[in-house]
Amino acid sequence: MPAILVENEIRNLAVGCLHVLYGKTVLNFPTTTRAHPSYWVFVNLGISGALTKEYKPLFPFRVWWKVWHTGIVPVVKKFWGRDLSSLGTYENAINILIAELTNQFRLVGLLPPGPTVELPDDLPGPWTGMYGNTWWLRLHFKVEDLPE
Repeated sequence: MPAILVENEIRNLAVGCLHVLYGKTVLNFPTTTRAHPSYWVFVNLGISGALTKEYKPLFPFRVWWKVWHTGIVPVVKKFWGRDLSSLGTYENAINILIAELTNQFRLVGLLPPGPTVELPDDLPGPWTGMYGNTWWLRLHFKVEDLPE
């Protein structure tokens, strides 16, 4: 079953990627053995801290190995060694990384194909069902498709 990521997670991953590219992170692969790579990659801030204090609460975080290996590493490789100042402000660079990560995640099946559906925030809910809170449906279906 593929992992499904939501837009807020992609933004947080883009912030993490930007910090990796600026050399501001310490990566930890805690369960790596000879038999297999670590199941998780932990991304921590280095001693120099975050690029801005706004980003500090996003750290530390962990990423599933499949997401790291198939989604994040190809994007980081693409920007590795480039002059990052050419991307503009940090926010502009994050928006560029969000677009790149979204394309990569769709390519490897970590995001559903096609554009995301924008839904208004004033929908009634949450709806509960067999699996508990099904508010996640807002991310994948049009308003007309949701139960009354």
